[in-house]
Amino acid sequence: MYNMKKTAIYMNKTSIYEDTENKILGNLLRTPLESKSMHQIASETSLSYVTVFKIIPILLKKELIKLEKKGMSSLISVNLEKADISKLSSAVLYEKRQFLRKHLDIYVLLNNITEKLADELYVLVLFGSYAKGTNKESSDIDLLFIVSKKENTNRFKEKINKVFGLFPQKIDYNVVVTESYMAMLNEKYTVGWELFRHGLVLFGAEQYYSMVKEYVRTKGY
Repeated sequence: MYNMKKTAIYMNKTSIYEDTENKILGNLLRTPLESKSMHQIASETSLSYVTVFKIIPILLKKELIKLEKKGMSSLISVNLEKADISKLSSAVLYEKRQFLRKHLDIYVLLNNITEKLADELYVLVLFGSYAKGTNKESSDIDLLFIVSKKENTNRFKEKINKVFGLFPQKIDYNVVVTESYMAMLNEKYTVGWELFRHGLVLFGAEQYYSMVKEYVRTKGY
């Protein structure tokens, strides 16, 4: 019985650490081109500075983040080149869950989309005002679907339109193939670049970060 209690306590502590790591890494992934101080991360995640200070070395050791010294400050950013894809996916999944708790309309929409597209392979990313947290009641929902084959796009759009036609809120969306999205990353002021800077992955996180890592590996950021 004592060993079972010890195991339960250990598992609970592990879960808490993982959630905290995901909270910090997820915060950085929301704006992957930004570097943040520990105080800023603590403020944006509602974690104590002490907690952030303890977790940062763990994330550094796992090569999930980078740390740059500027004067007396330490600036933190996500290490997209070296970070394990499964860790990035886990962190963005945590962010997605927190976001959907606040936006039940998008939660319902996402459930309908995933049900309708159950037999499709795709990535879905939210961008625009909702992803930035600046949305108003009248704001559109901006979505980008990334698919692997161009010949699938028309069938894809037909399925999506059936879902969106039943949804009261205005939705702006586009469907692009992987090659087109990768090309977008090379040009600023495109939808693809906006996604990279402020997007929130709603489906297909591992595929998305595989693309991002390929871009970072070849082009840097």
